[in-house]
Amino acid sequence: MKENKRGISLIVLIITIIVIIILAAVVILTITNNNPIESAKEAAFKEEVRGFQDELAMTVSKEYMNVQGQRDISITTSVYEEIKEKIPSFYEKYKDKYIIVDDELVGTINLKDKEKKWTEDLGIRTDGKPAKEVDGVLAKDVDSSYYGKNVSNYTLENNSTGEDITWKVFYADENNIYLIPTGAVNLALVPSKDGAKLENTDSKRPKAAPFDNVIEKYPNGAEGITDSKLQYLNSKFFKYLEEKNVTLKKGAGYSEAIAYMMDKDIWTQSFKDKGQYAEYVVGGPTIELLFKSYNKKVYNNVEQYQTKVENDSYLNGYYGYLVSNGGEEAGFSSYLNRFDRLDRYETLFNLRDGSGEGFWLASPSQGGIMIFYYDGGITSDGTANNSHGFRPMVCLKSDTALKILDDDTVELN
Repeated sequence: MKENKRGISLIVLIITIIVIIILAAVVILTITNNNPIESAKEAAFKEEVRGFQDELAMTVSKEYMNVQGQRDISITTSVYEEIKEKIPSFYEKYKDKYIIVDDELVGTINLKDKEKKWTEDLGIRTDGKPAKEVDGVLAKDVDSSYYGKNVSNYTLENNSTGEDITWKVFYADENNIYLIPTGAVNLALVPSKDGAKLENTDSKRPKAAPFDNVIEKYPNGAEGITDSKLQYLNSKFFKYLEEKNVTLKKGAGYSEAIAYMMDKDIWTQSFKDKGQYAEYVVGGPTIELLFKSYNKKVYNNVEQYQTKVENDSYLNGYYGYLVSNGGEEAGFSSYLNRFDRLDRYETLFNLRDGSGEGFWLASPSQGGIMIFYYDGGITSDGTANNSHGFRPMVCLKSDTALKILDDDTVELN
């Protein structure tokens, strides 16, 4: 009997130990999954980040109110001091973990795994890149003294022609720097659209081409341009369409040609660079950026040359730009006469290499495409004209800086 009692006690002991182990495991798992300390950290983290979102939204709203809704440039920055200006409560401990992209708070790759999950729980993307150490001048600090300088290290990733292309600093706004080539590019580099390619029909102007072969590929015309960054380049035009609630004339070609020139996918594919500095490329500068650049460089930022958008008084549905040297007082017209032309010797703007009578601008006139003539004139032409070439415009990524070298060229960093 004594032996039986000892046996029963041993079994009970073993069972008890097993039960204790199971209960301990359950308790540990419960504490792990419902850790009050970790839950408190998560709640505090999300509360702070929500606060950053709210402050940023308030800043954006104030900026819209200050300009009566005519705000063209969104907030994009990865610099801590600049983020702090837009989000006053932004803590330094979040430096390089959050940036602002197009008016939105974005988490960066520097977030820890838990922070990344908590951030995504709030519906915030987490693919942003933190600020890098800047060796040079960012867009907001690029003044007109940089305009026209040759860029030393923008080299095309794919250049089938083997020709050297020299790129110049064209313009800079608060967020981005823009480049254009010194002259019209070889037509072999001008992109095709769904197999349709531009063709030269005048051997005297080998780099010039009409739009006839590609316009049918853009049935929606300029109304198909919905990217806000592209609309910014022709901001007055798209604001006019929205405010007037109007529809562009289809089939005339000019709207379709603008859509081709603003097709950043095909132009970027043709003119992206080895250093991956380009954010996107379009088929040429717009009339708005051309005048902004010229006014800043030649007139110390005075708005001497101006634009506005109107409907053609005779042909309804043909909406486009009018230009003026002096604004409303001087009057607006579809072209600049010989007394109002831009300085023909400003080499940044003028095309004087014999490759064409001028170059296409990525902006519509009233029924045509804006062009810049070799003599400094601004006018427009139809899509079938074979006298004008293309000077693609590169928009550099917002974190790209310019550094002036000893030979007075600039280097992208």
